[in-house]
Amino acid sequence: MRLGTSSIPVCSNPTRPAGVRGADAGRPDAALARRLRRLTAAVVLVALAFAVATAAPAAAAPVPATAPASGSGGAPQGFGKRLLADLLALVTKPAHMDAHDWTSLGLGTLAVAGSATLDPRVRTWAQDHRSASSDKLATSIRPLGQWGAFAVLGATWLAGKAWSKPSLTSTAEDGLEAAILAAGVVTPVLKEVVGRQRPSYGAGHATFKPFAGGSSFPSGDATLAFSVASAFAAHASSFWVKGTAWGLAGLVGWERVHLDRHWASDVVAGALIGGAVGDWVVRRHESGGTTSAWAVVPSLGPGAVGVEVARSW
Repeated sequence: MRLGTSSIPVCSNPTRPAGVRGADAGRPDAALARRLRRLTAAVVLVALAFAVATAAPAAAAPVPATAPASGSGGAPQGFGKRLLADLLALVTKPAHMDAHDWTSLGLGTLAVAGSATLDPRVRTWAQDHRSASSDKLATSIRPLGQWGAFAVLGATWLAGKAWSKPSLTSTAEDGLEAAILAAGVVTPVLKEVVGRQRPSYGAGHATFKPFAGGSSFPSGDATLAFSVASAFAAHASSFWVKGTAWGLAGLVGWERVHLDRHWASDVVAGALIGGAVGDWVVRRHESGGTTSAWAVVPSLGPGAVGVEVARSW
Protein backbone atom coordinates (compact mmCIF):
# COMPACT_ATOMS: atom_id res chain seq x y z
CA MET A 1 0.00 0.00 0.00
CA ARG A 2 1.49 3.28 -1.13
CA LEU A 3 1.05 6.20 1.11
CA GLY A 4 0.45 9.50 -0.60
CA THR A 5 2.25 12.61 0.51
CA SER A 6 1.05 16.12 0.50
CA SER A 7 2.83 19.40 0.98
CA ILE A 8 1.64 22.29 2.99
CA PRO A 9 2.09 25.60 1.18
CA VAL A 10 4.09 28.12 3.09
CA CYS A 11 3.08 31.74 2.79
CA SER A 12 6.06 33.85 1.87
CA ASN A 13 4.41 36.98 3.24
CA PRO A 14 2.36 36.08 6.31
CA THR A 15 -0.25 38.50 7.47
CA ARG A 16 1.00 40.88 10.09
CA PRO A 17 -1.05 42.22 12.96
CA ALA A 18 -3.13 45.25 12.11
CA GLY A 19 -1.25 48.48 12.28
CA VAL A 20 2.18 46.81 12.22
CA ARG A 21 4.37 46.61 9.16
CA GLY A 22 7.75 45.03 8.67
CA ALA A 23 10.78 46.69 7.20
CA ASP A 24 10.00 45.38 3.73
CA ALA A 25 6.66 47.16 3.73
CA GLY A 26 8.45 50.46 3.55
CA ARG A 27 10.52 49.66 0.48
CA PRO A 28 8.02 50.96 -2.11
CA ASP A 29 7.73 54.18 -0.11
CA ALA A 30 11.52 54.36 0.08
CA ALA A 31 11.84 54.07 -3.69
CA LEU A 32 9.20 56.75 -4.15
CA ALA A 33 10.92 58.96 -1.59
CA ARG A 34 14.21 58.60 -3.44
CA ARG A 35 12.57 59.56 -6.72
CA LEU A 36 10.91 62.58 -5.10
CA ARG A 37 14.22 63.67 -3.55
CA ARG A 38 15.93 63.39 -6.92
CA LEU A 39 13.14 65.39 -8.55
CA THR A 40 13.35 68.04 -5.84
CA ALA A 41 17.12 68.21 -6.22
CA ALA A 42 16.74 68.57 -9.99
CA VAL A 43 14.24 71.42 -9.54
CA VAL A 44 16.54 73.18 -7.09
CA LEU A 45 19.55 72.78 -9.38
CA VAL A 46 17.61 74.13 -12.35
CA ALA A 47 16.39 77.07 -10.26
CA LEU A 48 19.90 77.83 -9.04
CA ALA A 49 21.31 77.53 -12.55
CA PHE A 50 18.62 79.91 -13.76
CA ALA A 51 19.44 82.25 -10.90
CA VAL A 52 23.13 82.25 -11.76
CA ALA A 53 22.42 82.86 -15.44
CA THR A 54 20.05 85.73 -14.76
CA ALA A 55 22.00 87.28 -11.93
CA ALA A 56 25.32 87.45 -13.74
CA PRO A 57 24.41 90.24 -16.20
CA ALA A 58 22.87 92.30 -13.44
CA ALA A 59 26.00 92.04 -11.34
CA ALA A 60 28.00 93.75 -14.08
CA ALA A 61 25.53 96.59 -14.53
CA PRO A 62 25.27 99.47 -12.06
CA VAL A 63 22.31 99.24 -9.71
CA PRO A 64 20.08 102.34 -9.86
CA ALA A 65 19.40 104.10 -6.59
CA THR A 66 15.70 103.68 -7.24
CA ALA A 67 15.85 99.96 -8.01
CA PRO A 68 12.62 98.21 -7.06
CA ALA A 69 12.58 96.27 -3.83
CA SER A 70 12.67 92.53 -3.95
CA GLY A 71 9.42 90.67 -3.91
CA SER A 72 7.79 93.48 -5.87
CA GLY A 73 6.91 91.30 -8.81
CA GLY A 74 9.74 92.51 -11.02
CA ALA A 75 11.46 90.77 -13.92
CA PRO A 76 12.79 87.22 -13.63
CA GLN A 77 16.27 88.72 -13.45
CA GLY A 78 15.38 90.20 -10.06
CA PHE A 79 14.11 86.85 -8.85
CA GLY A 80 17.36 85.13 -9.82
CA LYS A 81 19.45 87.64 -7.90
CA ARG A 82 17.19 87.44 -4.87
CA LEU A 83 17.30 83.65 -4.82
CA LEU A 84 21.09 83.50 -4.91
CA ALA A 85 21.46 86.27 -2.35
CA ASP A 86 18.90 84.83 0.05
CA LEU A 87 20.41 81.36 -0.28
CA LEU A 88 23.78 82.80 0.73
CA ALA A 89 22.19 84.74 3.60
CA LEU A 90 20.36 81.63 4.80
CA VAL A 91 23.49 79.49 4.76
CA THR A 92 25.43 82.09 6.76
CA LYS A 93 22.50 82.87 9.06
CA PRO A 94 23.73 80.73 12.00
CA ALA A 95 26.81 82.95 12.31
CA HIS A 96 24.63 86.05 12.74
CA MET A 97 21.86 84.90 15.07
CA ASP A 98 20.84 87.30 17.84
CA ALA A 99 19.11 86.66 21.17
CA HIS A 100 15.67 86.63 19.54
CA ASP A 101 16.80 84.07 16.97
CA TRP A 102 18.28 81.79 19.61
CA THR A 103 15.12 82.06 21.70
CA SER A 104 12.97 81.12 18.73
CA LEU A 105 15.25 78.20 17.92
CA GLY A 106 15.10 77.00 21.50
CA LEU A 107 11.31 77.17 21.62
CA GLY A 108 11.07 75.34 18.30
CA THR A 109 13.41 72.62 19.53
CA LEU A 110 11.30 72.19 22.67
CA ALA A 111 8.15 71.93 20.55
CA VAL A 112 9.69 69.20 18.38
CA ALA A 113 11.10 67.34 21.38
CA GLY A 114 7.78 67.55 23.20
CA SER A 115 5.84 66.22 20.22
CA ALA A 116 8.41 63.43 19.80
CA THR A 117 7.47 62.04 23.20
CA LEU A 118 3.92 61.62 21.89
CA ASP A 119 4.86 60.03 18.57
CA PRO A 120 3.86 56.43 19.41
CA ARG A 121 0.54 57.48 20.95
CA VAL A 122 -0.33 59.80 18.10
CA ARG A 123 0.50 57.13 15.54
CA THR A 124 -1.58 54.50 17.33
CA TRP A 125 -4.56 56.84 17.59
CA ALA A 126 -4.29 57.92 13.95
CA GLN A 127 -4.06 54.36 12.63
CA ASP A 128 -6.91 53.15 14.85
CA HIS A 129 -9.17 55.83 13.37
CA ARG A 130 -8.41 55.23 9.71
CA SER A 131 -11.19 54.34 7.30
CA ALA A 132 -11.63 54.08 3.55
CA SER A 133 -13.25 57.51 3.43
CA SER A 134 -10.57 59.17 5.56
CA ASP A 135 -7.83 57.59 3.46
CA LYS A 136 -9.50 58.89 0.32
CA LEU A 137 -9.71 62.38 1.81
CA ALA A 138 -6.06 62.30 2.90
CA THR A 139 -4.94 61.11 -0.53
CA SER A 140 -6.83 63.95 -2.20
CA ILE A 141 -5.13 66.47 0.11
CA ARG A 142 -1.59 65.21 -0.51
CA PRO A 143 -0.95 67.21 -3.73
CA LEU A 144 -1.07 70.40 -1.64
CA GLY A 145 2.25 69.29 -0.18
CA GLN A 146 3.70 68.49 -3.60
CA TRP A 147 2.92 69.76 -7.10
CA GLY A 148 -0.32 71.39 -5.94
CA ALA A 149 1.61 73.99 -3.96
CA PHE A 150 3.53 75.04 -7.07
CA ALA A 151 0.28 75.09 -9.06
CA VAL A 152 -1.19 77.55 -6.54
CA LEU A 153 1.92 79.71 -6.77
CA GLY A 154 1.83 79.66 -10.57
CA ALA A 155 -1.86 80.55 -10.69
CA THR A 156 -1.30 83.40 -8.24
CA TRP A 157 1.60 84.77 -10.28
CA LEU A 158 -0.35 84.59 -13.54
CA ALA A 159 -3.33 86.30 -11.90
CA GLY A 160 -1.07 89.09 -10.71
CA LYS A 161 0.33 89.60 -14.19
CA ALA A 162 -3.06 89.41 -15.89
CA TRP A 163 -4.71 91.91 -13.55
CA SER A 164 -1.64 94.08 -12.93
CA LYS A 165 -1.54 93.20 -9.23
CA PRO A 166 2.09 93.41 -8.02
CA SER A 167 1.00 92.18 -4.61
CA LEU A 168 -0.02 88.85 -6.12
CA THR A 169 3.14 88.40 -8.15
CA SER A 170 5.32 89.28 -5.16
CA THR A 171 3.38 86.79 -3.01
CA ALA A 172 3.94 84.05 -5.57
CA GLU A 173 7.63 84.86 -6.00
CA ASP A 174 8.25 84.96 -2.26
CA GLY A 175 6.34 81.71 -1.85
CA LEU A 176 8.36 80.02 -4.59
CA GLU A 177 11.64 81.17 -3.11
CA ALA A 178 10.61 80.06 0.38
CA ALA A 179 9.63 76.67 -1.01
CA ILE A 180 12.99 76.26 -2.77
CA LEU A 181 15.00 77.28 0.27
CA ALA A 182 12.99 75.38 2.88
CA ALA A 183 11.81 72.25 1.05
CA GLY A 184 14.63 72.12 -1.48
CA VAL A 185 17.63 72.94 0.70
CA VAL A 186 17.08 72.91 4.47
CA THR A 187 14.81 69.89 4.87
CA PRO A 188 16.66 67.55 2.45
CA VAL A 189 19.92 68.24 4.29
CA LEU A 190 18.31 67.50 7.64
CA LYS A 191 16.75 64.31 6.30
CA GLU A 192 20.16 62.96 5.33
CA VAL A 193 21.88 64.06 8.53
CA VAL A 194 19.17 62.80 10.90
CA GLY A 195 18.31 59.62 8.99
CA ARG A 196 15.11 58.85 10.86
CA GLN A 197 13.08 55.85 9.74
CA ARG A 198 9.47 56.27 8.69
CA PRO A 199 6.77 54.81 10.98
CA SER A 200 5.63 52.38 8.27
CA TYR A 201 9.05 50.68 8.41
CA GLY A 202 8.21 49.24 11.83
CA ALA A 203 11.57 50.22 13.35
CA GLY A 204 10.23 52.46 16.11
CA HIS A 205 10.08 56.20 16.58
CA ALA A 206 13.60 56.43 18.06
CA THR A 207 15.41 54.79 15.12
CA PHE A 208 17.95 57.16 13.61
CA LYS A 209 20.56 56.16 11.05
CA PRO A 210 22.40 59.26 9.82
CA PHE A 211 23.41 59.24 6.17
CA ALA A 212 21.82 55.81 5.71
CA GLY A 213 18.81 56.79 3.60
CA GLY A 214 16.26 57.53 6.33
CA SER A 215 13.97 60.31 5.17
CA SER A 216 11.28 60.77 7.79
CA PHE A 217 12.55 63.82 9.70
CA PRO A 218 11.48 66.48 8.89
CA SER A 219 8.43 66.07 6.67
CA GLY A 220 9.14 67.50 3.23
CA ASP A 221 5.47 67.86 2.34
CA ALA A 222 4.77 69.77 5.56
CA THR A 223 7.81 71.98 4.94
CA LEU A 224 6.62 72.85 1.45
CA ALA A 225 3.01 73.47 2.47
CA PHE A 226 3.91 75.68 5.43
CA SER A 227 6.55 77.67 3.55
CA VAL A 228 3.98 78.62 0.91
CA ALA A 229 1.29 79.24 3.54
CA SER A 230 3.66 81.46 5.51
CA ALA A 231 4.39 83.60 2.45
CA PHE A 232 0.68 83.99 1.68
CA ALA A 233 -0.15 84.80 5.29
CA ALA A 234 2.66 87.35 5.57
CA HIS A 235 1.46 89.20 2.47
CA ALA A 236 -2.26 88.99 3.19
CA SER A 237 -4.23 91.46 5.25
CA SER A 238 -7.42 89.41 5.24
CA PHE A 239 -8.01 87.08 8.16
CA TRP A 240 -9.76 84.63 5.82
CA VAL A 241 -6.77 84.40 3.51
CA LYS A 242 -4.43 83.82 6.43
CA GLY A 243 -6.75 81.24 7.97
CA THR A 244 -7.22 79.40 4.69
CA ALA A 245 -3.47 79.28 4.03
CA TRP A 246 -2.61 77.92 7.47
CA GLY A 247 -5.61 75.59 7.48
CA LEU A 248 -4.66 73.93 4.19
CA ALA A 249 -1.07 73.54 5.37
CA GLY A 250 -2.37 71.97 8.57
CA LEU A 251 -4.39 69.47 6.55
CA VAL A 252 -1.21 68.42 4.76
CA GLY A 253 0.38 67.75 8.14
CA TRP A 254 -2.62 65.69 9.23
CA GLU A 255 -2.50 63.71 6.00
CA ARG A 256 1.14 62.73 6.51
CA VAL A 257 0.43 61.30 9.96
CA HIS A 258 -2.89 59.75 8.95
CA LEU A 259 -1.38 57.82 6.04
CA ASP A 260 1.44 56.62 8.31
CA ARG A 261 4.13 58.37 6.27
CA HIS A 262 5.50 60.47 9.13
CA TRP A 263 5.68 60.72 12.88
CA ALA A 264 3.93 63.70 14.44
CA SER A 265 7.24 65.32 15.36
CA ASP A 266 8.34 65.08 11.71
CA VAL A 267 5.36 67.21 10.76
CA VAL A 268 5.93 69.67 13.61
CA ALA A 269 9.55 70.14 12.54
CA GLY A 270 8.61 70.55 8.87
CA ALA A 271 5.90 73.07 9.75
CA LEU A 272 8.28 75.14 11.88
CA ILE A 273 10.98 75.13 9.20
CA GLY A 274 8.59 76.04 6.40
CA GLY A 275 6.82 78.70 8.42
CA ALA A 276 10.05 80.27 9.64
CA VAL A 277 11.72 80.37 6.22
CA GLY A 278 8.59 81.75 4.54
CA ASP A 279 8.26 84.54 7.09
CA TRP A 280 12.00 85.25 6.91
CA VAL A 281 11.92 85.59 3.11
CA VAL A 282 8.99 88.04 3.17
CA ARG A 283 10.41 90.17 6.00
CA ARG A 284 13.82 90.24 4.35
CA HIS A 285 12.37 91.45 1.06
CA GLU A 286 10.11 94.02 2.70
CA SER A 287 13.11 95.48 4.51
CA GLY A 288 14.92 95.87 1.21
CA GLY A 289 17.60 93.34 2.03
CA THR A 290 18.36 92.50 -1.60
CA THR A 291 20.47 95.35 -2.96
CA SER A 292 23.35 95.41 -0.50
CA ALA A 293 22.65 92.97 2.32
CA TRP A 294 22.44 89.93 0.13
CA ALA A 295 25.15 90.99 -2.27
CA VAL A 296 27.95 90.98 0.29
CA VAL A 297 28.47 88.96 3.47
CA PRO A 298 30.81 89.90 6.32
CA SER A 299 33.47 87.42 5.25
CA LEU A 300 33.58 88.77 1.71
CA GLY A 301 32.85 92.47 1.99
CA PRO A 302 33.90 95.47 4.06
CA GLY A 303 32.84 95.69 7.68
CA ALA A 304 30.28 98.41 7.13
CA VAL A 305 28.36 96.22 4.77
CA GLY A 306 28.53 93.38 7.26
CA VAL A 307 26.57 95.47 9.77
CA GLU A 308 23.91 96.13 7.16
CA VAL A 309 23.61 92.45 6.39
CA ALA A 310 23.08 91.69 10.02
CA ARG A 311 20.20 94.18 10.22
CA SER A 312 18.44 92.57 7.23
CA TRP A 313 18.39 89.24 9.04
